[in-house]
Amino acid sequence: MLFNKLNVLHWHITDEDSFPYEIPNMPDLSVYGKVGGVYSVNDFKTIMNYARVRGIRVVPEIDTPAHTESWGRSLKYKDITINCNGEYEGQFDPTLNKTWEVVT
Repeated sequence: MLFNKLNVLHWHITDEDSFPYEIPNMPDLSVYGKVGGVYSVNDFKTIMNYARVRGIRVVPEIDTPAHTESWGRSLKYKDITINCNGEYEGQFDPTLNKTWEVVT
């Protein structure tokens, strides 16, 4: 980043098929949504601190309400993602009250 004179990192943490960030009060997201490793809260703090001392601002992004296909793998959250013929389509179903209870 230094060589390209960049000081802001837009960190796209999650995506359609992967949720590699461990949220303590929502563990199913990373347990069922990970593809490979998982970032813990301590990992997140370490990365943010590493960037801060180097003058880099990190803008973390958890991509919702779309790009949530990985949420459908969890038994707890599968009902809030749109399911079309047995396939989770990757966005929240805004017609369900349960969706709004989870995301707020």
